[in-house]
Amino acid sequence: MKITDTFFAQLTDPDILLESVYQAIADVDTNYAEERETYEKGVQALLQKVPGAESYLQARRQELASDIRFAMWQGFRWAMDCHRDPIYKLLAQLDFEELCQESKMHTLPAAQAAQATTRAFTQSLPEDKHPMLEPIIDHFAYLETYGYKLAHSAGFEMANYLLPLVIVGYIANFR
Repeated sequence: MKITDTFFAQLTDPDILLESVYQAIADVDTNYAEERETYEKGVQALLQKVPGAESYLQARRQELASDIRFAMWQGFRWAMDCHRDPIYKLLAQLDFEELCQESKMHTLPAAQAAQATTRAFTQSLPEDKHPMLEPIIDHFAYLETYGYKLAHSAGFEMANYLLPLVIVGYIANFR
């Protein structure tokens, strides 16, 4: 359905979703521009010297987008849980990886498909070309560090804005 596709593109289209994440990170981290520049140089070098590298890069973006959606959902769900039973607010004392359930995010079908593509590419890459992946791997690790937290927080805030409009008696959490 056209309206659904348009409405949810922010969450379902990996490029649109990740562009929002990049902008959010740039807003909070003054070093992001330098980090992004190093990544872009690594991407250009890889694309110039390794055939098929675009599929690897696309898979990395697909996996990150899947993980970001999952982290956002976890934030949204946690807000709903806190509304239903305030004891869930104690989960804030957990390690973030536990709160966000990072161990589960890599089991989603989109993440697994992307992992298979990146694994196949990496295994087929000649050893002497592996160092070319370092700026890309480093960049995605950087995005995971910031991106998961920002997405989880955004999901929680989304719930705090949306749920009072659709659930009678919903009170925004942690404001």
